[in-house]
Amino acid sequence: MIAGQSRGRWRALLGVALAALGACRARPPRQSVDRVVVAETDAALRLETIGVTRDEVMRAAVGAVRASPRFGPPAPEGEKARRWLGRVAVHRAETLTGGGPPLAQVVLTLELSPQEGAGALRETAGAAEPVGPGPRGLRDAFGRAAAAALGRAVAGFDLLLAAEGKGDAALVADLRSPDARVRDVAVRVLADRRHAGAVPALVERLSDPDPEVVERAIGALGQIGDPRAVTPLVRLAQRRQGPSVAQLARIIGDIGGPDARAYLLTLASGSPDRLVQEAAQQALDEMTAREAQARPAAKR
Repeated sequence: MIAGQSRGRWRALLGVALAALGACRARPPRQSVDRVVVAETDAALRLETIGVTRDEVMRAAVGAVRASPRFGPPAPEGEKARRWLGRVAVHRAETLTGGGPPLAQVVLTLELSPQEGAGALRETAGAAEPVGPGPRGLRDAFGRAAAAALGRAVAGFDLLLAAEGKGDAALVADLRSPDARVRDVAVRVLADRRHAGAVPALVERLSDPDPEVVERAIGALGQIGDPRAVTPLVRLAQRRQGPSVAQLARIIGDIGGPDARAYLLTLASGSPDRLVQEAAQQALDEMTAREAQARPAAKR
Protein backbone atom coordinates (compact mmCIF):
# COMPACT_ATOMS: atom_id res chain seq x y z
CA MET A 1 0.00 0.00 0.00
CA ILE A 2 2.82 2.38 0.93
CA ALA A 3 4.69 1.47 -2.26
CA GLY A 4 1.54 2.17 -4.30
CA GLN A 5 1.08 5.56 -2.64
CA SER A 6 4.74 6.35 -3.33
CA ARG A 7 4.37 5.46 -6.99
CA GLY A 8 1.24 7.62 -7.15
CA ARG A 9 3.09 10.61 -5.69
CA TRP A 10 5.94 10.14 -8.17
CA ARG A 11 3.49 10.01 -11.07
CA ALA A 12 1.85 13.22 -9.84
CA LEU A 13 5.21 14.96 -9.50
CA LEU A 14 6.23 13.74 -12.95
CA GLY A 15 2.98 15.08 -14.38
CA VAL A 16 3.58 18.49 -12.81
CA ALA A 17 7.16 18.55 -14.13
CA LEU A 18 6.07 17.61 -17.65
CA ALA A 19 3.32 20.24 -17.58
CA ALA A 20 5.84 22.87 -16.48
CA LEU A 21 8.22 21.79 -19.23
CA GLY A 22 5.42 22.04 -21.78
CA ALA A 23 4.54 25.52 -20.54
CA CYS A 24 8.16 26.59 -20.91
CA ARG A 25 8.28 25.27 -24.43
CA ALA A 26 5.02 27.00 -25.33
CA ARG A 27 6.12 30.32 -23.83
CA PRO A 28 6.62 32.91 -26.61
CA PRO A 29 10.13 34.30 -27.13
CA ARG A 30 11.09 37.35 -25.14
CA GLN A 31 10.61 40.78 -26.70
CA SER A 32 13.88 42.72 -26.74
CA VAL A 33 14.31 46.35 -27.86
CA ASP A 34 18.05 46.53 -28.42
CA ARG A 35 18.39 50.18 -29.49
CA VAL A 36 16.29 53.36 -29.73
CA VAL A 37 17.01 56.44 -31.84
CA VAL A 38 15.17 59.79 -31.97
CA ALA A 39 14.54 61.36 -35.37
CA GLU A 40 15.56 64.97 -36.01
CA THR A 41 12.09 66.45 -36.59
CA ASP A 42 11.03 70.09 -36.25
CA ALA A 43 9.18 69.24 -33.04
CA ALA A 44 12.23 67.42 -31.63
CA LEU A 45 14.33 70.51 -32.37
CA ARG A 46 11.74 72.66 -30.61
CA LEU A 47 12.03 70.41 -27.56
CA GLU A 48 15.79 70.92 -27.64
CA THR A 49 15.38 74.71 -27.64
CA ILE A 50 13.21 74.31 -24.53
CA GLY A 51 15.89 72.14 -22.92
CA VAL A 52 14.62 68.58 -23.55
CA THR A 53 17.38 66.99 -25.65
CA ARG A 54 16.98 64.05 -28.01
CA ASP A 55 19.18 62.03 -25.67
CA GLU A 56 16.68 62.70 -22.89
CA VAL A 57 13.80 61.55 -25.11
CA MET A 58 15.81 58.44 -26.02
CA ARG A 59 16.43 57.65 -22.34
CA ALA A 60 12.71 58.14 -21.61
CA ALA A 61 11.87 55.69 -24.42
CA VAL A 62 14.34 53.13 -23.08
CA GLY A 63 12.91 53.58 -19.58
CA ALA A 64 9.35 53.06 -20.82
CA VAL A 65 10.36 49.89 -22.66
CA ARG A 66 12.26 48.47 -19.67
CA ALA A 67 9.33 49.20 -17.34
CA SER A 68 7.07 47.06 -19.55
CA PRO A 69 6.55 43.47 -18.31
CA ARG A 70 6.46 42.32 -21.93
CA PHE A 71 9.82 43.84 -22.90
CA GLY A 72 12.11 44.52 -19.93
CA PRO A 73 15.90 44.93 -20.31
CA PRO A 74 17.50 43.95 -23.65
CA ALA A 75 18.08 40.21 -23.98
CA PRO A 76 21.71 39.08 -23.68
CA GLU A 77 23.52 38.05 -26.85
CA GLY A 78 22.69 34.45 -27.72
CA GLU A 79 19.38 34.35 -25.83
CA LYS A 80 16.39 33.45 -27.97
CA ALA A 81 14.38 36.65 -28.33
CA ARG A 82 12.28 38.63 -30.77
CA ARG A 83 14.58 41.61 -31.28
CA TRP A 84 13.45 45.11 -32.24
CA LEU A 85 15.03 48.45 -33.09
CA GLY A 86 13.14 51.52 -31.85
CA ARG A 87 12.67 54.91 -33.49
CA VAL A 88 10.91 57.93 -31.96
CA ALA A 89 9.49 60.70 -34.15
CA VAL A 90 8.17 63.74 -32.26
CA HIS A 91 5.33 65.35 -34.22
CA ARG A 92 4.20 68.16 -31.93
CA ALA A 93 5.66 70.01 -28.98
CA GLU A 94 3.46 72.98 -28.11
CA THR A 95 2.18 74.96 -25.19
CA LEU A 96 -1.60 74.91 -24.80
CA THR A 97 -3.25 77.89 -23.18
CA GLY A 98 -6.87 78.35 -22.26
CA GLY A 99 -9.01 78.88 -19.20
CA GLY A 100 -6.65 77.02 -16.84
CA PRO A 101 -2.88 76.83 -16.34
CA PRO A 102 -0.75 76.32 -19.47
CA LEU A 103 -0.06 72.75 -20.58
CA ALA A 104 2.99 71.33 -22.35
CA GLN A 105 1.75 68.88 -25.00
CA VAL A 106 3.88 66.31 -26.84
CA VAL A 107 2.62 64.02 -29.62
CA LEU A 108 4.97 61.36 -30.98
CA THR A 109 5.20 58.01 -32.73
CA LEU A 110 7.25 55.11 -31.41
CA GLU A 111 8.10 52.58 -34.11
CA LEU A 112 9.57 49.15 -33.46
CA SER A 113 11.18 47.44 -36.46
CA PRO A 114 12.19 43.77 -36.24
CA GLN A 115 15.86 43.06 -36.81
CA GLU A 116 14.81 40.00 -38.82
CA GLY A 117 11.72 39.73 -40.98
CA ALA A 118 9.06 42.33 -41.74
CA GLY A 119 6.18 43.94 -39.94
CA ALA A 120 7.06 47.08 -37.99
CA LEU A 121 4.85 48.13 -35.07
CA ARG A 122 3.81 51.78 -34.71
CA GLU A 123 2.02 53.55 -31.91
CA THR A 124 1.18 57.26 -31.90
CA ALA A 125 0.47 58.76 -28.51
CA GLY A 126 0.28 62.15 -26.85
CA ALA A 127 0.32 63.62 -23.38
CA ALA A 128 -0.06 67.04 -21.80
CA GLU A 129 1.43 68.13 -18.47
CA PRO A 130 0.83 71.34 -16.48
CA VAL A 131 3.62 73.90 -16.60
CA GLY A 132 5.00 74.58 -13.14
CA PRO A 133 6.49 77.81 -11.79
CA GLY A 134 10.10 78.80 -12.02
CA PRO A 135 12.70 78.86 -14.79
CA ARG A 136 12.58 75.06 -15.24
CA GLY A 137 8.79 74.78 -15.16
CA LEU A 138 8.33 74.67 -18.93
CA ARG A 139 11.29 72.36 -19.56
CA ASP A 140 10.23 69.89 -16.86
CA ALA A 141 6.62 69.85 -18.11
CA PHE A 142 7.72 68.97 -21.64
CA GLY A 143 10.04 66.28 -20.28
CA ARG A 144 7.17 64.73 -18.31
CA ALA A 145 4.84 64.96 -21.33
CA ALA A 146 7.34 63.19 -23.60
CA ALA A 147 7.86 60.42 -21.04
CA ALA A 148 4.11 59.99 -20.53
CA ALA A 149 3.48 59.80 -24.30
CA LEU A 150 6.21 57.16 -24.65
CA GLY A 151 4.70 55.18 -21.77
CA ARG A 152 1.33 55.19 -23.53
CA ALA A 153 2.92 54.05 -26.79
CA VAL A 154 4.65 51.13 -25.06
CA ALA A 155 1.36 50.22 -23.32
CA GLY A 156 -0.18 50.07 -26.79
CA PHE A 157 2.53 47.61 -27.87
CA ASP A 158 1.81 45.49 -24.79
CA LEU A 159 -1.86 45.29 -25.75
CA LEU A 160 -1.06 44.51 -29.38
CA LEU A 161 1.41 41.73 -28.60
CA ALA A 162 -1.01 40.23 -26.07
CA ALA A 163 -3.77 40.31 -28.71
CA GLU A 164 -1.57 38.51 -31.23
CA GLY A 165 -1.55 35.52 -28.88
CA LYS A 166 -5.36 35.39 -28.62
CA GLY A 167 -7.75 33.29 -30.69
CA ASP A 168 -10.26 34.86 -33.06
CA ALA A 169 -13.20 34.34 -30.68
CA ALA A 170 -11.39 36.15 -27.86
CA LEU A 171 -10.56 39.06 -30.16
CA VAL A 172 -14.19 39.34 -31.29
CA ALA A 173 -15.17 39.48 -27.61
CA ASP A 174 -12.57 42.24 -27.11
CA LEU A 175 -14.43 44.37 -29.68
CA ARG A 176 -17.02 44.99 -26.94
CA SER A 177 -14.48 45.86 -24.25
CA PRO A 178 -15.19 49.08 -22.29
CA ASP A 179 -11.55 50.06 -22.98
CA ALA A 180 -11.21 51.82 -26.35
CA ARG A 181 -7.57 50.77 -26.68
CA VAL A 182 -8.50 47.10 -26.29
CA ARG A 183 -11.19 47.50 -28.97
CA ASP A 184 -8.75 49.29 -31.26
CA VAL A 185 -6.10 46.58 -30.95
CA ALA A 186 -8.67 43.82 -31.53
CA VAL A 187 -9.77 45.54 -34.75
CA ARG A 188 -6.17 45.77 -35.96
CA VAL A 189 -5.33 42.12 -35.32
CA LEU A 190 -8.60 40.81 -36.82
CA ALA A 191 -7.95 42.94 -39.92
CA ASP A 192 -4.43 41.52 -40.27
CA ARG A 193 -5.90 38.01 -40.02
CA ARG A 194 -8.67 38.91 -42.51
CA HIS A 195 -11.11 37.07 -40.27
CA ALA A 196 -14.45 37.12 -42.11
CA GLY A 197 -16.28 35.80 -39.06
CA ALA A 198 -15.58 39.12 -37.33
CA VAL A 199 -17.46 41.21 -39.94
CA PRO A 200 -20.76 41.57 -37.98
CA ALA A 201 -18.90 42.64 -34.83
CA LEU A 202 -16.71 45.04 -36.84
CA VAL A 203 -19.84 46.56 -38.39
CA GLU A 204 -21.03 47.32 -34.84
CA ARG A 205 -17.82 49.30 -34.31
CA LEU A 206 -18.88 51.72 -37.07
CA SER A 207 -20.99 53.25 -34.28
CA ASP A 208 -18.20 53.15 -31.71
CA PRO A 209 -18.05 56.18 -29.37
CA ASP A 210 -14.31 56.50 -30.11
CA PRO A 211 -13.71 58.08 -33.57
CA GLU A 212 -10.34 56.34 -33.93
CA VAL A 213 -11.95 52.92 -33.45
CA VAL A 214 -14.55 53.83 -36.09
CA GLU A 215 -11.84 54.72 -38.63
CA ARG A 216 -9.91 51.57 -37.76
CA ALA A 217 -13.07 49.46 -38.26
CA ILE A 218 -13.66 51.04 -41.68
CA GLY A 219 -10.14 50.08 -42.75
CA ALA A 220 -10.53 46.57 -41.31
CA LEU A 221 -13.75 45.95 -43.23
CA GLY A 222 -12.05 47.10 -46.43
CA GLN A 223 -9.06 44.86 -45.71
CA ILE A 224 -11.24 41.80 -45.09
CA GLY A 225 -13.28 42.55 -48.23
CA ASP A 226 -16.52 40.81 -47.25
CA PRO A 227 -19.60 42.04 -49.25
CA ARG A 228 -21.69 42.07 -46.05
CA ALA A 229 -19.86 45.26 -45.10
CA VAL A 230 -20.99 47.24 -48.17
CA THR A 231 -24.47 48.29 -46.98
CA PRO A 232 -23.30 49.42 -43.50
CA LEU A 233 -20.44 51.39 -45.10
CA VAL A 234 -22.90 53.02 -47.53
CA ARG A 235 -25.12 54.04 -44.60
CA LEU A 236 -22.09 55.53 -42.88
CA ALA A 237 -21.09 57.43 -46.05
CA GLN A 238 -24.59 58.91 -46.28
CA ARG A 239 -23.99 60.61 -42.92
CA ARG A 240 -20.67 62.13 -44.02
CA GLN A 241 -19.42 64.72 -46.49
CA GLY A 242 -16.48 65.55 -48.73
CA PRO A 243 -13.14 63.70 -48.49
CA SER A 244 -14.54 61.19 -46.00
CA VAL A 245 -17.18 60.09 -48.53
CA ALA A 246 -14.53 59.86 -51.24
CA GLN A 247 -12.44 57.60 -49.00
CA LEU A 248 -15.44 55.38 -48.25
CA ALA A 249 -16.25 55.19 -51.96
CA ARG A 250 -12.79 53.78 -52.66
CA ILE A 251 -13.11 51.22 -49.86
CA ILE A 252 -16.58 50.17 -51.03
CA GLY A 253 -15.21 49.80 -54.55
CA ASP A 254 -12.36 47.63 -53.27
CA ILE A 255 -14.89 45.29 -51.65
CA GLY A 256 -16.99 45.19 -54.83
CA GLY A 257 -20.24 43.41 -55.66
CA PRO A 258 -23.64 44.53 -57.05
CA ASP A 259 -24.52 46.76 -54.08
CA ALA A 260 -21.15 48.50 -54.28
CA ARG A 261 -21.58 49.08 -58.03
CA ALA A 262 -25.07 50.54 -57.58
CA TYR A 263 -23.90 52.97 -54.90
CA LEU A 264 -20.83 54.07 -56.85
CA LEU A 265 -22.91 54.67 -60.00
CA THR A 266 -25.19 56.92 -57.94
CA LEU A 267 -22.24 58.91 -56.59
CA ALA A 268 -20.43 59.14 -59.92
CA SER A 269 -23.50 60.50 -61.70
CA GLY A 270 -25.27 62.49 -59.02
CA SER A 271 -22.95 63.69 -56.23
CA PRO A 272 -22.67 67.49 -56.05
CA ASP A 273 -19.08 67.12 -54.83
CA ARG A 274 -16.62 66.81 -57.71
CA LEU A 275 -14.03 65.08 -55.50
CA VAL A 276 -16.60 62.44 -54.56
CA GLN A 277 -17.68 62.00 -58.20
CA GLU A 278 -14.08 61.42 -59.30
CA ALA A 279 -13.36 58.98 -56.46
CA ALA A 280 -16.53 57.00 -57.22
CA GLN A 281 -15.77 56.86 -60.95
CA GLN A 282 -12.21 55.72 -60.29
CA ALA A 283 -13.48 53.02 -57.91
CA LEU A 284 -15.98 51.91 -60.56
CA ASP A 285 -13.29 51.71 -63.24
CA GLU A 286 -10.99 49.68 -61.00
CA MET A 287 -13.83 47.35 -60.00
CA THR A 288 -14.79 46.79 -63.65
CA ALA A 289 -11.18 46.02 -64.55
CA ARG A 290 -10.90 43.47 -61.72
CA GLU A 291 -14.14 41.77 -62.77
CA ALA A 292 -12.98 41.60 -66.41
CA GLN A 293 -9.70 40.07 -65.31
CA ALA A 294 -11.47 37.50 -63.12
CA ARG A 295 -13.84 36.28 -65.86
CA PRO A 296 -11.23 34.51 -68.04
CA ALA A 297 -9.71 32.94 -64.92
CA ALA A 298 -13.16 31.65 -63.90
CA LYS A 299 -13.69 30.08 -67.36
CA ARG A 300 -10.43 28.16 -67.06
